[in-house]
Amino acid sequence: MSLLLLLRQTAAASVGIALATAKAEISWSAAPRGSFVLNTSALDSTATLGISAFDDAFGGPYDDITPYLDEITIESGRSDDIALLNESSCTLVLRDRTGLFSAENPASPLYSDIAARLHPVRVSMTVAGTTYRQFYGWARRIRWQPRRRSGYTTIECVDLLYWLRRTSPTIAATGPTTVGAAIGLILDAVGWIDPAMRSIATGDPIANFSADGSKTALTLIQELLDFERGVFWVSGSGVATYETRHARALKLTAGTIANEMQAVGPGVDADRVRTKVTVTRTGGVPQVVEDAAAANLWGPSDGDSIVSSYLASDAQAAELGNYVISQTKSPRSPLRSLEFDGRTTALLTQLLAREFGDKVTVTEAAGGTAGSFHVEQRRLKVSAGSRLVEGSWIVSRASANTVFVVDTSALDSGAVVAY
Repeated sequence: MSLLLLLRQTAAASVGIALATAKAEISWSAAPRGSFVLNTSALDSTATLGISAFDDAFGGPYDDITPYLDEITIESGRSDDIALLNESSCTLVLRDRTGLFSAENPASPLYSDIAARLHPVRVSMTVAGTTYRQFYGWARRIRWQPRRRSGYTTIECVDLLYWLRRTSPTIAATGPTTVGAAIGLILDAVGWIDPAMRSIATGDPIANFSADGSKTALTLIQELLDFERGVFWVSGSGVATYETRHARALKLTAGTIANEMQAVGPGVDADRVRTKVTVTRTGGVPQVVEDAAAANLWGPSDGDSIVSSYLASDAQAAELGNYVISQTKSPRSPLRSLEFDGRTTALLTQLLAREFGDKVTVTEAAGGTAGSFHVEQRRLKVSAGSRLVEGSWIVSRASANTVFVVDTSALDSGAVVAY
C-alpha cells in the first residue's frame, strides 16, 4: 500500500505557524577534492591533478545564491516500492534582473565561470535552529530569461546518478566479493572516492565482479540490485547509499504524524499486481515462479524477467523468484492523498528531516489510516522568496515481519528467515 502525504508551511502572514529558512549555494570556483598534493599524496593513490566537477568550495562572493532565490523544487525517491534506483532532481529559479547568472553576459563577474564546468550545488533548510540538507548535486542547465523590466535564471540540477548514467567503466575481475564491494568499485571508477560521501552496506556474496566498458555504471549497479533486491540512492547531503533488501525490516520509527491529514482517498489498483516471474541464472535453467491463487483472483500477469550471472544456482534463482512474487502478488493500494499543513515546528521538521526509506508512523482516526510506513518519494517546493514551504511524500506500508539476522536476532524472537 502507498500513500501520498502533502505537507505545507503557510506564508509568514498566517497566524501560529512554523518558519523555515532556505539556503542555496553553487560552487562557481573550486577547492580541489581528491587532488594530488605534493609531500602528502601517495604516488599510487586515487588523487588526481587539477580541478574536476567533483571539487567544491562554496566560499566565493557569488556562491551563496540565497538572496536571489524565487523558487526551489526538489524531488527525490521513487513512485512505488518496487523500483531499485532513485534519482533526485532540483530546480532553482533566481531573480536576476541584470543577467548576473547569464553565460552570455560579458559584464557579469561570473562570465568566465558559468560555462567552465559542471558546478556543484547544495540546498539546505533550517528550522528551529537545526539545518537539514535537502539536495547535493550539479547544475546541469543554467538558463537566463529576460522578462518585462526583470529577468530570471533557471538552474536545473542532477545528482550522482547523472554521472553513473553517462560513463561505462572498465573494472578488472575481482574473484569472490560482495554486492557492496562491487558498488564501491563502480563509484571508484567514476571518481566518487570520498569515503565521507558513501554509505555502502556489505550485501550478498557473489562469485566475481568485473566490467568491460560495454555497460554504464548505472546499469552495472542495477544488475547487482536485480540480484540482491536492495536499493541505491543519494541522500540530501549527497551521500551515495546502498541498503540491502532486509535493511528496512531493521529500521526504527523516525517520526510520527497523527491526526493532521485533511483528505484521504483510499483505493485498490489491480494494475500493480504481478503473479508470475521468470528468473534465470546465466547458463542455467529458467525458473518460472507463479502464485496460482493470486492469478486466480486478479488474473495472470507476468513481471519483468530477471537474468543474472550473480546467482549461484538454479535453486537460488527460484528463491529470488519467490521473493519477487511475494512483493508483487497483492493489489497494493494506489497513492492516497493525505493532506496536512506544516503549521507547527514538529510537522515542518518531519517534512525536512525525513529521507528516502525512513520509517514513519501515520495515524488518522477520521479516515481509518494507521500504521508504519516507509518514505518512498519526497517532493519539496519553496516559493515566495523562501517564505512558503510545501511538500509531499509517497510512502509504502512497512512489512509486519521481522527478518532474522545472524548474530543479531534471538532464536525465539519470531523473526522470519527470508531470501
